[in-house]
Amino acid sequence: MDVFEAISDLRKTAKEFDGRPVDDKAIGLMLYMATNISSAANVQPWEFIVVKDDDQKKKLAVAALRQKIVYDAPVNIVVCANMEREHLRFGKRGTLYGVQDTAAAVSLMMLAANALDLSTLWIRAFDEDSVKTILG
Repeated sequence: MDVFEAISDLRKTAKEFDGRPVDDKAIGLMLYMATNISSAANVQPWEFIVVKDDDQKKKLAVAALRQKIVYDAPVNIVVCANMEREHLRFGKRGTLYGVQDTAAAVSLMMLAANALDLSTLWIRAFDEDSVKTILG
């Protein structure tokens, strides 16, 4: 598969998952690849929380406006932007850079998953405060 195919495939997000567990090595590779993107002033604001626990996934599904697919996925990777780090470097403008840099990391992670023949779905609708509470 060439890069154009891989990018086009990202538009075909998962509607359901087949229940196969995702190997820890594959998760590690996806996370590593996600960090291979440049960031504003090399701040690298991204932080990743890997969730496999069914109780946690159930809570995250509720926080994601009751999207059942969050629970059905064998693994959730919650991607956070460390805004304190961004604000130390850039002040208020750091919020914009943190969102941009983290979104770019998510895109690379999804491309890596695609290369590993794994389906992904980027959940954008969720209650941020609930997710923060659930994951501490």
